[in-house]
Amino acid sequence: MTAETPVRVAIVIVNWNRAHDTARCLRSLESSRFSGWSAIVVDNGSTDGSAQFLRERFPTVELVGNERNLGFAGGTNVGIERALAQAVPYILLLNNDAELLPDTLSVLLEAADARPRAGIVSPLILYGDGRRIWFAGAYRRRFPPGFSWPGYGSTRFPCLVPRRIDYATGCAMLLRREMLQEIGLLDGAYFMYWEDMDLCERARRAGWEIWLIPKAVVRHHVSSTLGEWSAEKWYHLARHIPTFYLRYYRWPRPAMLAYAGWVTVRELLRGNRRCIAPLWRGFRDGWRKEVRARARTNGDGNRTG
Repeated sequence: MTAETPVRVAIVIVNWNRAHDTARCLRSLESSRFSGWSAIVVDNGSTDGSAQFLRERFPTVELVGNERNLGFAGGTNVGIERALAQAVPYILLLNNDAELLPDTLSVLLEAADARPRAGIVSPLILYGDGRRIWFAGAYRRRFPPGFSWPGYGSTRFPCLVPRRIDYATGCAMLLRREMLQEIGLLDGAYFMYWEDMDLCERARRAGWEIWLIPKAVVRHHVSSTLGEWSAEKWYHLARHIPTFYLRYYRWPRPAMLAYAGWVTVRELLRGNRRCIAPLWRGFRDGWRKEVRARARTNGDGNRTG
C-alpha cells in the first residue's frame, strides 16, 4: 500500500493469542498485487504479548486493543466500525489463520464492482496446503433442515464461473459498505460461529446478493485458535444453533432438533464419537440461554422468519 493509492478496501483481522498466525496473514497482504487496502487488526484481549509483537513488526497497520475477549462477532465489529469511519466502499473480514494469494483482492473487488447488488462476495477457500477445498459456497437445505457445503474436503475444484450462493463464511468475506449501513453489523449475540450465517440471512432477506468468485483464492490454515474440530469448537458450534433457528425458522424446535440429530448421526457414522458430548452440551446451554432471554423479554420463541 502506498500513500498515493486511494484505499478501496479495509481488511479486518481479529487476533487472540495467535500473533504468529496474524503475522503470516499480514505478510500475505503485503504480497498483494492490489495496493488500495488498509488493515485493521483487533487484538481481542490477548494475554501472550500479541499486541506488542504485532505493533513492532507491522507499524503501519492499525492495531486496536480490546481489554477482554469480545468473541469473534464483538471483536470484528470493533474493526468494522473503524473501517466504516474510513469511508471505504468495501470491508474484507479475514481470519487471522488465512492467507490471500497475490491476485485475490483485485479479483474480489472487480467482481463486486460489476454486481451492484452483491452485498457479500466470497472467494474460494482452500486448506493451507492448497490441495483441498475448505469452502466453495453454502446453501440452505430443506431436509434435514440445515445447510450444505458442496465440495468440502474435495480435491476436485469447481468451475471458475461466479455463482450466487446462500451463505458465505466469516473466514473470508467481502462486505459492501451500503449493505452494512442498511442491515447492521455482526450480531454480538453469537460469541463464536453462526454470526456469518446470521449476517448472510439478513442480507438476503433485505434483497442483497451473495456471490462466490472461484478465481479469487484464500488459503485457510484451519482452526489455529481452537484446533480443527476440537471439543471446544463443537461446543461453540452447537451453542448458537437455537439462536439462529429460533430467529429464522417457522417451526424452530423440530427444525433444530432434526439438524442436531442429523449432525450426531453423521459424526457417529464417521467414527467421531468424541464430538457428541460437547455438541449436545452446547446445544443444551444454548437452548437454556435463549429460554432465559425470551422469558426476560416476554418473547415468543416460535416467531416466524
